[in-house]
Amino acid sequence: MMPRAYSNDLWWRIVWRKLLFNQSDEDVVVELLVCPKTVNRIYNLFLNTGDVLAANIGRPKETIALYPHEEYLIVDTILRKPTVQLAENRRDIEQNFGTHLSFPNLCLAIHRLGFTRRKQVLVF
Repeated sequence: MMPRAYSNDLWWRIVWRKLLFNQSDEDVVVELLVCPKTVNRIYNLFLNTGDVLAANIGRPKETIALYPHEEYLIVDTILRKPTVQLAENRRDIEQNFGTHLSFPNLCLAIHRLGFTRRKQVLVF
């Protein structure tokens, strides 16, 4: 994750200058040394959400639900190497596809997809 270009303090100063002091965009740009587009974007964000922090995009970190493409990656990895351990499956998924999965999520997904470590007896 990349760091933010500007601090929260600067974002709040932009809002205060525009809202409380009724300064124009040009005055805020000159005093705080930011571009006009940034001033406009941050002020509109505050007007729309009531805060200068942008909402997180994507699923929450504590969720155990996986996207369908992540389940396909798990199935592909298991079918390519069915005898490897969970840690190796997780490492292969991270290295090959760049998707980070926690051990509990991976274990639950494998179980939900119907894969087990039991020996299958073929009856003819």
